[in-house]
Amino acid sequence: MKKSVQVLLFGLTMLLVACDIKKEATPGPGDTIPQAAISAVREAFPNATSLKFTPIEANRVWQAKFAVDAARMAVYVNSAGRIYEASQDTGTSDLPAILLQYIRKLYPKATIIEATKTIQDGTFTGYKVVIVVDPAVPSDTKTLLFDTDGNPTMDVDPGTSNGTGSQDAVSYVLGLADLPEAAKSALAGYTFEKGFAKTYDGNTIYNVLATKGGVTTTFIFDGSGNILKSYEETPVPNPNDGLVLTADNLPESIKAYLNENYAGWTFAKGAIDQLNGQIQSYLVVFMLNGSYYIGEFDAGGKPSKTIQKL
Repeated sequence: MKKSVQVLLFGLTMLLVACDIKKEATPGPGDTIPQAAISAVREAFPNATSLKFTPIEANRVWQAKFAVDAARMAVYVNSAGRIYEASQDTGTSDLPAILLQYIRKLYPKATIIEATKTIQDGTFTGYKVVIVVDPAVPSDTKTLLFDTDGNPTMDVDPGTSNGTGSQDAVSYVLGLADLPEAAKSALAGYTFEKGFAKTYDGNTIYNVLATKGGVTTTFIFDGSGNILKSYEETPVPNPNDGLVLTADNLPESIKAYLNENYAGWTFAKGAIDQLNGQIQSYLVVFMLNGSYYIGEFDAGGKPSKTIQKL
């Protein structure tokens, strides 16, 4: 599959727009926005408007939400001005078809409650998607990370029942240097691969992927850096071979079904699920009257699930 290249451009407007800084938190000594955090966000996004800061961890980590032109953005920054992660909101219909297929096959009851493009140093690095695994259990959420093509890179373990599985929890990517000292000590001898923080109501857990001797291990630390659990990691499962479905290779049987039942539809994107070289199913995203729909079809092109509006 040819790797798509997407570039996000920041700060190219001819006019600098001053930031309108607003605080959502109740005023208090612990809620004072550090000047270093404000300056870091202003410098990275000079044309940001409607900038709002919310404390995530008291006196340590802040979330800044703002707009850049029509894009809604969020940044996680610490009191020293280090930006951990920047993200841009995106609609479900803008996610790669292979990403959607991964979620629908591994978490068939899931609903997507948050989808963003992650950005580091102005470069689009992938997608972060938060799902409710089963709508019957609203607190059962998972965060999934994908590369720029929609291939999974991290299926984040919720870790504990301290509230970080809540839909109100916030999450962000971080580096080795951003972990508590106890966590860094525990990782001595390992090669840090990826880190992730999740916070709810002041409680934070850290998920870390690290390798040693060719073995990848997941560590889950509490907010102080103590190990809550660790286990040898298996590769993130991917239910497909990464094949893209296009309008040109869309089976005639699927076209006939959509023509009959969704007259006026237009193809948007799709993915092919294969197993040992044999097609198992097709996922199709199409547009009709300005709205996006998603459908799954079996190898013969017959609908296998109810078509849903995105």
